[in-house]
Amino acid sequence: MNRSSILRWGIIACILFFLGILSSVSYATQTTSAKEELTFTLKTPVGDIKDLHLEFSNSSQFDFLDVKCKEFSNINKEHPKDNNGNPDPTKGVVNLSGAKLGKETAVTVTVKIDSNENDFNWGKAYWTIDGGEIGIKLNKNDFKVVPVGDPQNQFTVTNESDDYVTYQNLCYLNDTAEIPSLTPIGSTAGFTPFVSTLTISPHSTSPSYLFDEMIPGNFLYIEGSVFASDALGNPLNSDDVIDFRFGHQSPVPLPGSLILLGSCLGILVGMLKRIHS
Repeated sequence: MNRSSILRWGIIACILFFLGILSSVSYATQTTSAKEELTFTLKTPVGDIKDLHLEFSNSSQFDFLDVKCKEFSNINKEHPKDNNGNPDPTKGVVNLSGAKLGKETAVTVTVKIDSNENDFNWGKAYWTIDGGEIGIKLNKNDFKVVPVGDPQNQFTVTNESDDYVTYQNLCYLNDTAEIPSLTPIGSTAGFTPFVSTLTISPHSTSPSYLFDEMIPGNFLYIEGSVFASDALGNPLNSDDVIDFRFGHQSPVPLPGSLILLGSCLGILVGMLKRIHS
């Protein structure tokens, strides 16, 4: 192999290798199906409940993956329309109907979405009965996980409402397989307590909680109870105490990025063999 050929192949291989590195690094901002989940259980405040209405959002556009609830037979999910009449892919509305529930009936709902952003913002919720609506006081709470440094993830909750919000008995389960939808909160082994009580002021963010990095595809789960409260952490309405589980999946590398990087390494190895042959 003459010197000019070696030089030419060397330049090509270096360029491709560099592109492969860039493509692989881009995984940090270009992710595959990363799931965010919110499962919650709450009790009906009165009898003859017919429907449950939920609103939530994400920092980026998302797709619905799963919405389940045993207590309601009909589940309708959609992206609400914006001011121009087009579906807003960053927002979601879920309407559950087809039931007539008695007072203090426990209702569990799981909502799973697929998004490039690591948050789940509970926006608004209310029950419907004959003749009106019964609002659920808790609203506008944003659960978020952000990679920080190496190798940790940062979990925060932002209270975007006008009320104080109190979280109790927060536990975590990190780097684990996906928990099936509608699994009762508190029934999965392995959760570790990390906060007993946390009250967040209106329009404020909680302290940051750090957790170890996960294997791509695995989950970080946070479980506990939450309710709108006064400044001392007393519930504004005992009917609105909600048990919840928030789940965040660690993104999986883009297959194309890994293939390109592997191809570039293959070219480099082949070139070195030619040089030494």
